[in-house]
Amino acid sequence: MRSFALILTALMLLGSCGMFRQFKEDRTETKRKKAERKEAFAQAQSADGTATEMAPTDPIQMQASDSLLISYERSPCFGRCPVFKIKVYESGFTTYQGVNFVEYMGYFYTRIDAEKLQQIHAAITRSDFFNLEDRYDNEKITDLPSRIYQVDAMGMNKRIIARYEAPEALNTLGQEMEAIFKGIPWTAFTGDH
Repeated sequence: MRSFALILTALMLLGSCGMFRQFKEDRTETKRKKAERKEAFAQAQSADGTATEMAPTDPIQMQASDSLLISYERSPCFGRCPVFKIKVYESGFTTYQGVNFVEYMGYFYTRIDAEKLQQIHAAITRSDFFNLEDRYDNEKITDLPSRIYQVDAMGMNKRIIARYEAPEALNTLGQEMEAIFKGIPWTAFTGDH
């Protein structure tokens, strides 16, 4: 009876080794693909926030001189807050990085049409963005996600970090950005570009 238990244990260990090996292979492949997407995403951006010629060329074309219109991101909290970053360029070329608790995880891109670009310009104008404070925060409160906005429009450039008691106009800008991109088809960055 004892030898049967040893044989059964040995078989279970061998089976779990195979499953563990498969898990490791799958994990390695996932990391490789993620690294490729990250590399492609990095090539699509330059240090000053403008796109470079390394951006995907098919099916979406982007000009090297394209400039950033708005960057909108949500940071993590201690819970299940969505974490992502959207960058919209004047041409309509848009990048998305999904980090946590979002439908699209990884690096993606799309091109939005002139109507959606106009909606974004109108939302920026309605928010009176350039007359708002640079920071809305309370350092005594720790578990709050941030919404970080950077806008380069109307000849001005401004960055706002909103974590605590942001004005309604700024919250509305974030909601409008999320609504504009809800249901947009994204294309994953791959190493093919």
